[in-house]
Amino acid sequence: SIGLWIVSMIRTGSNRNLCMEHIKQLFHILRSYFYPSNDGNLGNFFSLLQRIPEALIERIRFEKLDKYEWLRKDRQPESFIQDSDIEQLVVCMRDIVLKALFSKTLFNDAIKTYQYLCFLRPDLMLPVLIDQVYSSFESNVEPHRYTPLLACLVSVPRELVIFDEKIQNQKHILNLLISVVPGIDLNDLNKLILTFQFLTNILSHIIVLDCSPAIELRNDLSDYEKEICQMTSNFDDFAHTLFDKLFNFVDHLKNDNTSEVCDTVSQANYYSRINSTLSNENVTQVHCVEMFKVLISQSSKQILRLITEKCFKFINGRAFNTKSGDILAYLIGYLVVSGYARQAFELYFNYVYDNLMGFKKLKNFNSLLQNERVDPTILWNLHLFSFLAKTNGPILVQNIDRIKEILQAYRLTTNKECISHMTTCYSNLITSLTKITPKETCSVGYNIIFDDNNNFFTKHLPIRDWGLYIEPKSLNIEYHIPNVQEISTALEITNSVLTDSMTFLRKSILGLYSTKKEDSNSNKFSKEDNYRELNYIYHVVNGASCLLKRPNTQKYVTEHIDSVVNIGLKEEVNKGLGFEADNIKDESHEYFSLCESDRNILLNMRKDLIEFCMKLIEKLVDDKSNDTIMLILLSRVSNLGV
Repeated sequence: SIGLWIVSMIRTGSNRNLCMEHIKQLFHILRSYFYPSNDGNLGNFFSLLQRIPEALIERIRFEKLDKYEWLRKDRQPESFIQDSDIEQLVVCMRDIVLKALFSKTLFNDAIKTYQYLCFLRPDLMLPVLIDQVYSSFESNVEPHRYTPLLACLVSVPRELVIFDEKIQNQKHILNLLISVVPGIDLNDLNKLILTFQFLTNILSHIIVLDCSPAIELRNDLSDYEKEICQMTSNFDDFAHTLFDKLFNFVDHLKNDNTSEVCDTVSQANYYSRINSTLSNENVTQVHCVEMFKVLISQSSKQILRLITEKCFKFINGRAFNTKSGDILAYLIGYLVVSGYARQAFELYFNYVYDNLMGFKKLKNFNSLLQNERVDPTILWNLHLFSFLAKTNGPILVQNIDRIKEILQAYRLTTNKECISHMTTCYSNLITSLTKITPKETCSVGYNIIFDDNNNFFTKHLPIRDWGLYIEPKSLNIEYHIPNVQEISTALEITNSVLTDSMTFLRKSILGLYSTKKEDSNSNKFSKEDNYRELNYIYHVVNGASCLLKRPNTQKYVTEHIDSVVNIGLKEEVNKGLGFEADNIKDESHEYFSLCESDRNILLNMRKDLIEFCMKLIEKLVDDKSNDTIMLILLSRVSNLGV
């Protein structure tokens, strides 16, 4: 309120500069109150420090945006904020803010203030901060300065990377990226998280691409642009440095068994796992995975090849536990959906296929799958296999025969972790075959995966697009829509798994819960086998939910769902919900060419599944079963079928 009042008086009255003079005198007097050692009631001064530049930004928006033209209709031009006013305010607050950054309790207000001032005049704020950052990163005398300075950099990524020959901040980007890599250290959690955040924010605003060929191919480059293009040739070195440190980080996690899930918790929760996700409690892994995602989406083909080969050398011949394996699995999962997807998938899938099918040749293979503690190599390869199933549909169709071999070989496992990976694989596999996905996820409106340097760099210069805001409509996003072959493959897998599981459960439930002597030979089926099959059904139906037509015969939705609101015709509600079953009846549509068996699966499988679940539930109720887990799983499957 006070800050807003002060900013509102700028450029008012007969003396337009009087208010700004008072502001400069005010902060000159209050300078000593912003020293890092001051705290307690002095925190109100930090709030004032933040509010003044924030209010100034709001006022500038009101004075410049067209939608607020009615607010300034009768105002004199002299009363508007001038560039000189912004410069004077930034200069008078700059030194105070840079000192306040090191406050132990109120540094968040100072960081926010720095961000606002940087929005106003990055040319005045960033050079001073970058000088302090370099001195802090290179010196071991003042390690306490590292964290607040890095937090400041995290808050202004766009201002750091934006192309501006006057400020010339781009030339510091690669040095800063390499300088923060040593911050990936498990001994300092705060520094570790800030390092991942900085890498994520910067990488999301730049294109990790070697632009040095543009120096010879273009004749319109300034000396500064040539310098930046030459600098980008060192992105390979940055990738090597980053992943060497990250793999060292993964090795530390691999040797740390303190967070391993105990057997009791695993047994209680394995059946409810839909997708392999990182725990929200493990913040470091979440930030690391997010950084991987951004880096891969913003990288060129050359960098993706480097990451793929470097990661493969690291995992080759090794097995990882859940804690460290999740990070690597997510990294590989992002690689197999990137612009280098086909090459990455072939490399890793051949490796996983050879490992998993090699175990099948062992004489004790079946007993291995029944053990409570399976060989860690099997678990790791199944874990990796489940993430490889996230790749693009055409790649999966091309390798579907070998994928089916693995699924068939490990389908009857009773180990809970193996079942968890298998169910994740089924869900990811069917989802990847049926979902509509963007072909390019980069933040610019052109494809950075190319083979012809001459053609690309004559049309584009990525360094000019660093930090540039682009309207979503200008991105020209192209989408991959599943073709008939992908839909047919997904329906085939769905039908195979559901048919096998329902056949198994018909035999098993009858033998397990019947008291007749003639059914005693069915007692070889255990409850764990039943849980496994219901898990397969649940995850397969969940992945294929956009394909299988819902068995609603009512004309109005309100006849099927209790509601006080008249929802309307069922046909209207079904529109736009993914795969429309009516497409198979349209002769002009590609899906009209689906064979009769696929049509039957698409139209009737969900209905058959509901009827099957109802029979199983009736059987359990009649036998007065106390198997709560079985009933829970059946209810979940039934809910998916409705």
